[in-house]
Amino acid sequence: MKNFVTKEDICRALSELKIETGDTVLVHSSLKSMGYVEGGAETVIEALLMSVGDSGTIVMPTFTQKDFVNAYDTWHIDKPSDTGYITEIFRKYPGSIRSDQATHSVTANGKQAKYITENHTAYGRRFGVFGDTPFCASSPWQKLYDMNAKVVLIGVSMKYNTSKHLTEYILVEKALNGIKSNSDRLKMRAMLRNHSHFDDKRFLWPFLNGEKHQELCLKNGLVLRTQCGNAQFLCYRIKDTLNLLENDVTANPEQWLSPEMISWFDECKALN
Repeated sequence: MKNFVTKEDICRALSELKIETGDTVLVHSSLKSMGYVEGGAETVIEALLMSVGDSGTIVMPTFTQKDFVNAYDTWHIDKPSDTGYITEIFRKYPGSIRSDQATHSVTANGKQAKYITENHTAYGRRFGVFGDTPFCASSPWQKLYDMNAKVVLIGVSMKYNTSKHLTEYILVEKALNGIKSNSDRLKMRAMLRNHSHFDDKRFLWPFLNGEKHQELCLKNGLVLRTQCGNAQFLCYRIKDTLNLLENDVTANPEQWLSPEMISWFDECKALN
């Protein structure tokens, strides 16, 4: 019995997850979770790109959040990724394109790389009422949702699934859009904007629990699973899982949201 993982092993695992030529796939990964991988991070990247072919696209988060307070002042397109060794190698991989976003950039490689990463900028107005979030309607995550892209998790759980932040944004956007008066809308938006991002006790935002989201998706049969080396691989469609999440949060807000956040949504409804 071999005690290492090869490119063929990873390709086989991806095939079992029904990753096919032409797919667009958002990948969250942990290299060490698999055990020893022959060829390291490059082997994982090559397997992913081989599995989707020239007509497909691989996307990875390449966030830079270790110095979040000064992120916009220190940002440059070649700043190293903080989201794992595979993502840093992928950022520098031939053909990769990184979005110009100071805290939540993504890197893509393949047919749709330019489209997915463009207009995700470090500065400037974005679409939407609450438009200054990296997960807004012009973000890579909205594009991936619209494309019905797949997500592959390599050795990590949905706790690390970045696409759930799109649902958080959509919940806020819908609540604000429902308010009739522009002055009331600005007031409710300010309640979110005026809370400090660096003090979790004061920051008002509908943070959603990724582990709970995974339980919900597994219960509803939306997740494929397989094993590669020591790691569990998961795969699911962004659109299916986020639609399920939004519906469940809307139906059962007390299971997902803080009392303060529920009060904020209730106040928005009262202003409709």
